[in-house]
Amino acid sequence: MTQFDIICVGDFMPIALHEKKRLKPGSSGWAVSDLNDPEVSQVWEHNRYEIIYGVIHDMPPAYFNHGESAFELLSITRTYLRSRGVKCRSSTEVDLVVSEDLLLRVDGMLIDQSQTLAQRRVQIEIGETSDELHRIRVAPLLVIESVSLGHESHDRSFKQRVYAEFGIMNYWIVDAHRHTLDVLRLHNNAYTLDASGKERDVVRPGVFPGLELNLAEVFHLDDAGDEDGKN
Repeated sequence: MTQFDIICVGDFMPIALHEKKRLKPGSSGWAVSDLNDPEVSQVWEHNRYEIIYGVIHDMPPAYFNHGESAFELLSITRTYLRSRGVKCRSSTEVDLVVSEDLLLRVDGMLIDQSQTLAQRRVQIEIGETSDELHRIRVAPLLVIESVSLGHESHDRSFKQRVYAEFGIMNYWIVDAHRHTLDVLRLHNNAYTLDASGKERDVVRPGVFPGLELNLAEVFHLDDAGDEDGKN
């Protein structure tokens, strides 16, 4: 009976104490530490889940153009920072641990050298190897979320509030469907609009002087064969 924890009481038959939790959307009582279980971790890695206040939430499908726009913004910004001597790393589809009962999947993330070192120190403290970066537990330099249709409030309201409370200085919301970009900057524990644009605008974030984000390139609006600018 692999699905149960078993005890024996005297001469009585074994008694099932509780059924082992199954990782599925809507189930509650989950914590980040539960992902240390190899069986749970395997299910987690093969699905798109978040833990929101202990409840497992299923994420919307990862469509190509949504992920592409976040990736393009990360690449442009990383190149800009490195050209100015800032050591940084970027990745997509990253688990961000906000608290033990709150883990969010980030579309795009950029961390600098100080944050990389801080993450490694945290991993050592909790007994993880420092050779590779695992689930991020420090506030990144930049987080990018690509809005999915029908889930706009998750990125524009809920995640915006959580990221502000976590202390993420720069939060960008990109919408590949509407071809828009909102560049938010943390000020007094809340985000303010630093810059924005749509379609073929060039967005210039004030926090990164000299950085230019050409949205026509980000959204591939001029690609051959893409008559309406959408993929």
